[in-house]
Amino acid sequence: MIKVFFDNKVFFEQSLDGASKYINELTNSLNDLDCYAKILSPIHINNYLSKNKYAKTIYKFDSHYPKFTRSIFRKFNQYYIKTYIKNNKPNILHFTDINNDYLKIFFRKKN
Repeated sequence: MIKVFFDNKVFFEQSLDGASKYINELTNSLNDLDCYAKILSPIHINNYLSKNKYAKTIYKFDSHYPKFTRSIFRKFNQYYIKTYIKNNKPNILHFTDINNDYLKIFFRKKN
């Protein structure tokens, strides 16, 4: 079975938009086709994820993050997702926006 993971970038940044709706629907469709597709968005503000059983979430803020917490939550999400990726080794890692932080996991030099 092919494992496809979607990162959290667009779900962290926007509560509603076309890209997050598309990725939400794509995840549902991929799972209907016997793929193992997950959206990895532990802390987010996106409204589509609350109804998606294929999303790995921890907490949803209403429409904005408390003052001075965005960078803390962003770092937490990165750590959580990197750990999840290392432990579950997807066949495909699909970025929802420009983001190369997770590529270091797969392409780091081994000494």
